[in-house]
Amino acid sequence: MSRCAGCGLEFSVDPGKLPDTTKLVPKKKAEAKTAHDSAKASVGQTPGPTAANCPACAELGDRFHYSFPEEEGAREPDSFAHLDVVAHSIISFRDELVQCDQCQTYFAWDRMWDNDVYSTPLDYVDIYRLTPKEAEEWLKREKDWARKERAAERRAVRKLEQLWADETTKLSDDERVLFQYIVATHSQGRSGEMIQQECGLEPSLLWQALESLQQKKIVTKSLRTADWPREHANYEVSGWRHSSDRR
Repeated sequence: MSRCAGCGLEFSVDPGKLPDTTKLVPKKKAEAKTAHDSAKASVGQTPGPTAANCPACAELGDRFHYSFPEEEGAREPDSFAHLDVVAHSIISFRDELVQCDQCQTYFAWDRMWDNDVYSTPLDYVDIYRLTPKEAEEWLKREKDWARKERAAERRAVRKLEQLWADETTKLSDDERVLFQYIVATHSQGRSGEMIQQECGLEPSLLWQALESLQQKKIVTKSLRTADWPREHANYEVSGWRHSSDRR
């Protein structure tokens, strides 16, 4: 171990190998000072793990398959505790982009479960190691798709508002509030119970307004939930599924 005569810090390398900053022209002196400062900053630091030797995620390899046991509280691989979710996928069959909190390696997390009572339940995950470039492309693809989806939603909302512009001028205040809420959330399939929780209207006024909008054929239950009780059925503005502007 040696000690730098200039700053007094101890180095594991010979400070005599560092450039003497007192005998250089300004440009060379600045470059030498940068090298000197970098060496000082590295004193006492332990290099972080790499993807190849990381104790947190090395066991995952390039691909890792794990079946979750059926019993409650079963121990999962220790590496799972070190995987932080970076993003959720909206278009990929691989559900999430995760990252090791020790070496910052990216993985695609593909979870599959099927609790079909007529067959053997499935509950497993496949994990795929990604290069930084693959992770960057993954995120870009998701952002591009999300941007297109938001644009399509805005077009659909405008189409619905134009479609019912004349009718909405005749609505009561409660009906208009409910109509605007269902238009804004139309792509998400809000149930009657969710509408009651989120819309802000008193329950009695909400159900009255909802029934009125259905009688006027402005709002309808979704086809899949047409026979369901009002609390569980999904509601949508009539005509939105036929809009050519959705995509």
